Amino acid sequence: MAVNTNEMLVYLAIGIPILAAVMSLALKSNRARNIFAVIIGLITAADVLALYPRLASAEHGITVSVPWLESLGITTNLYVDQISFIFAFVATFLGFLILLFSVEYMSHEKSTRRYYFLMMLFIGGMVGVVFSDSLLLMYVFWEIIGICSYSLIGYWYEDRDNAEAGMKSFIVTRSGDVGLLLGILVIFFYTHTFSIQSLIAQGNHWAVLIPAALLAYVPFMLLTGAIGKSALFPFHVWLPDAMAGPTTVSALIHAATLVNAGVYMVARTMPLFVSINAADYFTAVAIIGAFTAFMAATMALSAIELKKVLAYSTLSQIGYMFMALGAAGLMANHDVGLFAAMSHLMSHALFKALLFLDAGVILHIFETKYMTKMGGMRWAVPVVFWTFIVGALSLSGVPPFSGFFSKESILEIMLQADLGNLGLALYIVGTGTAILTVFYIFRAIGMTFYGPAREKVKVSYFLSVPLIILAAVSLLICLLCPVFWSFFGFEGARPHPGMTSVYISLGIFAVGGLPAFMIYIAGDWKINTGRGVAGVLNKFLFNRWYINKAYYVIIVGGILGLARGLQFSLEWGLNGFNRGINYFSNLAAEGMSMAQTGRISTYLYFAIGGLMIFLIFFRMGVF
Repeated sequence: MAVNTNEMLVYLAIGIPILAAVMSLALKSNRARNIFAVIIGLITAADVLALYPRLASAEHGITVSVPWLESLGITTNLYVDQISFIFAFVATFLGFLILLFSVEYMSHEKSTRRYYFLMMLFIGGMVGVVFSDSLLLMYVFWEIIGICSYSLIGYWYEDRDNAEAGMKSFIVTRSGDVGLLLGILVIFFYTHTFSIQSLIAQGNHWAVLIPAALLAYVPFMLLTGAIGKSALFPFHVWLPDAMAGPTTVSALIHAATLVNAGVYMVARTMPLFVSINAADYFTAVAIIGAFTAFMAATMALSAIELKKVLAYSTLSQIGYMFMALGAAGLMANHDVGLFAAMSHLMSHALFKALLFLDAGVILHIFETKYMTKMGGMRWAVPVVFWTFIVGALSLSGVPPFSGFFSKESILEIMLQADLGNLGLALYIVGTGTAILTVFYIFRAIGMTFYGPAREKVKVSYFLSVPLIILAAVSLLICLLCPVFWSFFGFEGARPHPGMTSVYISLGIFAVGGLPAFMIYIAGDWKINTGRGVAGVLNKFLFNRWYINKAYYVIIVGGILGLARGLQFSLEWGLNGFNRGINYFSNLAAEGMSMAQTGRISTYLYFAIGGLMIFLIFFRMGVF
């Protein structure tokens, strides 16, 4: 069967990193693996980028279909359109920079064989997720990236905490995946297809095939898988603990791959649920996103680990994307909300990867993860300081940084989408979260970079070049918004924050940034978090609203309690049974031993008695 260039590029985008992951196991030295991984990362990103001009000229995307289990109607459909391209390019471009960064960052490891195998498999798996049109094939890749995240989070598994963090991520995300798998099976059982594009092409006819009572639950089945992967409430508890792995892994998970998978799931399946007017579903998506955004931002206010501040920030920003996707499903022009979500995903991926890699340099050089033990690093590592500032300003939504355009687009559509009181509530929560975001990121800057100056440290090119590239792209990507709108082929007027949004963003920056500056940078204001209301609130936030602890008490404690109860019941029952058998066996043995007198006359009496009994029964006709 002939394969055209488009199909070949799609195959290679998935196949190159996966095959390279396997091939890397045969390489003998860390140096060889470093060079090999960086080259593979660059080739993969270039391969995905080569799809850009082809998609621009393709009216309905690029479809690749390979028959597989045809008797069951199952095909390994691959489909690449503008949405899947953006996700794939983010994963591969950032993956390349992270692999380049890893050359120096992982240089202290005795062997990087397992690390590079998992990292490249992770990138290939994410491309597989977004390029899969088949729900079944997507689920296979979905689980591949789940296995990779589990293994990389617990990469230093010799440490018990690291191993438990990996297991926690695996268990929590698998819990969400149960719902996803059920939803996929229900759809296939009634529609006899796994193809997302085939279902979309049917309009709402696919839904007619599913019983109405069951159809209402199908969107929420898929949603559990999405919020599990993207770590939204109530599945958010795994992501802060995922900081146990190497910082490069954190950057890959938080910016390029895993948490974006849930966003992709909701975006890709949006036409299915728009066609059936699933207003409750989209309302739930928006509310869950808004609640997670606000909750995670408050948790970041009290975190003392730099990477955990960034982890909570990821939770919060993914919440913004879900807000936009939920609003998009409820709007007359869905394209506006979808574009806002995609824009924020791209800008967030860039500045969050930048912030995590900056944190990685700090942890790599100063060997501490606690901001309370940092300080004074502003002049010690100036390239890190200035690139971190770029990432922080973009995260804060300060114009003209990329985060401003995407965040303000999300907030604007909450008011313009005619969502009524829901839109107003989402706008208020989003604005409040933005204020908290400014505060916690400048708190992190003050605790990390300000204070008594430290001795200057030279940062290698392998560490600094990715930082500079990400900072430059974070500054310039805002110029591409019109290009992206045209590339997506969206209809109507694109979201374009005006001067009102500029004033609002500057006001948010002032309200959130001034207190953080006065407390943590200038040091003019003091706050006592050890006692009083501030102390109680700080403890509440530091303990993650006690949700994580509640899970351990109720779920983990409940399961362990049930296991102990079953263990006690089984042991009591089995021991009682064993004791009963022992007692009756001894009793029977004692009875038998009484008959064994050793006297011939006694045995003769028993023989005669037995013979008489036999003759009586024989006479009665029993035998």
